[in-house]
Amino acid sequence: MAVNSSTNHAQAKKEDHHEIPSRHGIHGEQDAAARHAAMRLATMIAVPAALKAAIELGVFEILAKACGPRKSLTAKEIASQVLQPDSGGLSVLNDRYLERILRLLASEHVVCESVVTVASESSSSSNSSTERCYALQPVGTYFVRGDEDVASLALLLVQLQDRDFIEPWHHLSATVLDDSTDSFRKAHGESAFEYMSHNPRLEKIFNASMGHHSRLYMQDVLRAYHGFQDVKCLVDVGGGVEHVGGYMFESVPSGDAIFIKWVLHGWNDSGCVTILRNCFNALPASGGKVIVVESVLPDLVLQFEFGAGPTVELRIDLMMLSYASVGAKERTLHEFRQIAKVAGFISVSVVATIDFLSVLEFNKA
Repeated sequence: MAVNSSTNHAQAKKEDHHEIPSRHGIHGEQDAAARHAAMRLATMIAVPAALKAAIELGVFEILAKACGPRKSLTAKEIASQVLQPDSGGLSVLNDRYLERILRLLASEHVVCESVVTVASESSSSSNSSTERCYALQPVGTYFVRGDEDVASLALLLVQLQDRDFIEPWHHLSATVLDDSTDSFRKAHGESAFEYMSHNPRLEKIFNASMGHHSRLYMQDVLRAYHGFQDVKCLVDVGGGVEHVGGYMFESVPSGDAIFIKWVLHGWNDSGCVTILRNCFNALPASGGKVIVVESVLPDLVLQFEFGAGPTVELRIDLMMLSYASVGAKERTLHEFRQIAKVAGFISVSVVATIDFLSVLEFNKA
């Protein structure tokens, strides 16, 4: 029987075409929503850039100090209070440019925008005009740089938007293709901690941002988790309590319980097993526990409304891929249980969750 090869080839191409996902089956409002979400993602760079500029100009501090009946300021009023970093004096800046930054931040609920009527400066004129005013939203208060006692995310954002920390992101696809070296080393020729050791400016920002982050979350951790109450001797691995010299990959000081915050995600599975095994050996023979504060990734990323869901955990996971050593990552509960079992622990459970951070107990007995 004769076979029409051209017809079969055309049919095969047609079938292949239907197997390729496309947006052609999406119509109307659904297509518009998908397109708009895609544009938000494509232009996302503008948001952290605007935040960094506002932090550097001191906008959040100026708005935080705003007083009076309306507690909001125009871009011109904000601009009049911006200090020139070099001279310490007031800076002449473009308030119209500043307003454009503020409007984007308003769209992201960092500040709020309102319109007020402004009377004419001329007493003989009855004309008036309207101006936009800005005030801090609750989100914006977390970017106010206060004194050391006031926790802020301003330095974390400045650190992550620093050009030295941006550069590794340009090597992310190369790291996927060649996993022998992490993205930071591809960008700078050495690890992040080696690089910061001879870059005091960046090291200072990093240490300060980590300190602010701890202060921001530890109070809520202590409120949500009550497992410290019966502990007589707590060992904080990689923390800032009474200092005992040592190297966590060789040994850990003995204690009734051991606390590890944001350490394990910086190492591969083998490194984590070594740290946890040393912790296991440092606990009492009759039992004891390791208290770990880390992000716990979901087993499945479900579809959420835009901006909701476990986005912070997944972003931090990619930050580990970009900044930390090969194999560093955030983990699922199943992955935590796997490394815990190899280290000798009998169980791992999540006992509290605060935002994107979870408190896990690794139990020896």
